[in-house]
Amino acid sequence: MNFSLLQEKYPMLQVLGQEAENAMHQDAMVYYGKLLCFGEAFVNYLYDELNLPKQEGETLEVRVSQSDFVDSVPKEIVNKLRLLQLYGDMTMQGAVQHLLGWHTKRGMKDAYLLGRWLFKLFVDCEREYPPYVFPMLSESPEPVAPIDVQKELYRIQGEMKKVHSSISYTMTPEERKECNREYRSEGIEVLRQDSMLYEGESTEQCIREVQAMIGTAIREAQMVSSTTQVAQATGESVTPQVSPTIVQELQAVDDSKEVPVDDFLDDNFVQRRVLTPWHCMRETGQAFCRLLVRMLGARYYTISHIVEHDYQIVFTVQGDAGYGSYMVYYKKNGKVSRVLPQESTLDEELDVIIMGLEGCSIFVAPESPTRYDTSQSTSRDMVGTRTAYLDRMIPIGEAVDSAVDTFTYPKGPVGGIKVYMKWIEEELSPQAIRIVRMEQGQFHIRTTFAKGREVAVFNLYYNRLGQMTRAIPLESKSTSLEFVETVLDIISPNQMSYWVST
Repeated sequence: MNFSLLQEKYPMLQVLGQEAENAMHQDAMVYYGKLLCFGEAFVNYLYDELNLPKQEGETLEVRVSQSDFVDSVPKEIVNKLRLLQLYGDMTMQGAVQHLLGWHTKRGMKDAYLLGRWLFKLFVDCEREYPPYVFPMLSESPEPVAPIDVQKELYRIQGEMKKVHSSISYTMTPEERKECNREYRSEGIEVLRQDSMLYEGESTEQCIREVQAMIGTAIREAQMVSSTTQVAQATGESVTPQVSPTIVQELQAVDDSKEVPVDDFLDDNFVQRRVLTPWHCMRETGQAFCRLLVRMLGARYYTISHIVEHDYQIVFTVQGDAGYGSYMVYYKKNGKVSRVLPQESTLDEELDVIIMGLEGCSIFVAPESPTRYDTSQSTSRDMVGTRTAYLDRMIPIGEAVDSAVDTFTYPKGPVGGIKVYMKWIEEELSPQAIRIVRMEQGQFHIRTTFAKGREVAVFNLYYNRLGQMTRAIPLESKSTSLEFVETVLDIISPNQMSYWVST
């Protein structure tokens, strides 16, 4: 699906990409193992295209770090390969349980971008490359078989020896440096002209976090090994248990320190909860982590994948069961104006607290937890649907505007769009479906609909006369086709022109 064009010149990449797509929703070990093999084959092909000498037995990590390779390839591409290699390291250590859902999504898209870049650079930069499509579970019905990742790597290395084996490496060092500069310049030009975003900054951030996860997994393994040795030496019958998540290691550390809840602003304690390197964050990001740690209290969790933009922070929280990704908007004075969940499998209590950040200041820690109007709540409500509970989660004394009310609408004859958006907001309300986000595009509005943990994203197109013309679902950004169809039935384009005419 995402790798079909690679069959023409890079058949190994096409096969491995397809196999990774099939395993994505079924077996994490197989999925990340196939991505590692994809990176191995990619680097082999690229070495041959760049006329770089290869030594038998070199690992992916070694080849990606070679100076000639780094000098010939754009930084964005090198970092994506390093990230696939780190995922492979966690696979070889049997520690893929530490990786989260957004790692799974990111790995597939990074493999797609690598293949896309290679095709445009060495095959045909003018040809239309298929857009990225997030693989759905229904598209990979065939069960995947377990693999031995090391044996699979050996097989690929053996197969790749047959490719371009007649290349003669006879360049002088000066010729090699000049050639490297030319290749790098061409590769950067492909990135610049391509319509896809290669996400260089967030790739670097992800590399740092996965490296931190690998360090935690190693320490965890050492703790288990030490416990086993002590038990054997003393003759005690102790069965060590490997923690399934990073947070249980943090639990042991935190309990021994006995840090009271009111002392959460201590930076040493905060940093133990944050996987992202502390020195890599802005002052705003560090202040936000202090606030979040204080709000979450004495629970067990980690904070990771902190990506900072102007007045916006994206982050992930992993609890002892599940994880959640969120996007926070804040104003110039530091007050959090909106919290948008991107995906969440967290327990209800943690999720509710994070959504309650709205109205808090990231620069001044609250003296007490934010109060919520739960006078109408019951214990049954607490374990009910996330949407119904969050709807009552309004900070006392503050009103929460909907996305439809706060959106900046285009001027002129298209001003009637707000009438339509208010109408569909009312039509969606009986189904407990909310409009949580609206983004202005070129003659379209990207609109995100949510119900519980279900999300559907549409591009709503309009013309110069103020008439809605199309509603195009973005399946790769939506959680399920069923929810997309449910929303589409309500916002039928046949009714649009009436509601937006002015």
